[in-house]
Amino acid sequence: MSLATRLRSVPLSAFGLLLIMGLPLLWLIGAAVMAGFSGDNGLAASMLPVAFRETAVLMVSVGLITGIVGLVAAWLTTHFDFPLRRFFDWALILPLAVPTYLAAYCYTEFLDFTGPVQQAIRALTGASTIKEYWFPNIRSNGGAVLVMSLVLYPYVYTSCRAFFLMQSGAVTAASRVLGASGLRTFFAIVLPLSRPALIVGVTLAMM
Repeated sequence: MSLATRLRSVPLSAFGLLLIMGLPLLWLIGAAVMAGFSGDNGLAASMLPVAFRETAVLMVSVGLITGIVGLVAAWLTTHFDFPLRRFFDWALILPLAVPTYLAAYCYTEFLDFTGPVQQAIRALTGASTIKEYWFPNIRSNGGAVLVMSLVLYPYVYTSCRAFFLMQSGAVTAASRVLGASGLRTFFAIVLPLSRPALIVGVTLAMM
């Protein structure tokens, strides 16, 4: 069934509901774009390009990291048997219980200048200021990407894990019997087959 046929089978009420739900968002986007290009609002003209660029970089970075971490974690827990595997089956979902902003606060307080990590570094090195030793900037775009990825990767993990559990192991087993290594099996068979689940999880994380 083609995409056009599928769209024609969707009732008009669904499109109407979608339009009504999207009107506030469309209005905000339109107002922001008009303010940015009107010339009357210098702040909007200078901030909008930066905001769009940083948002795009954040979304792409978080989508990439969550996709890699979630897919690999799901593959390992469903295809291999190792110590504490049953524990990791459910423990890897726990970050979803932590709101992202709370994780960011904890991350900052733990790794910032006044946090226990940098206090321990100063105690060991005898330094008293940040200029006397090197430590990555916690309040940065990289820090935001790290925190959001560590909190949101379970979206990819749960979708890929459910897909792997429903999938027959005959395909990967046949690949291994024919002499393919585990890594080659992953990239040649597992990754292409898991693309629908991967796309769903990454999309949820990017939202």
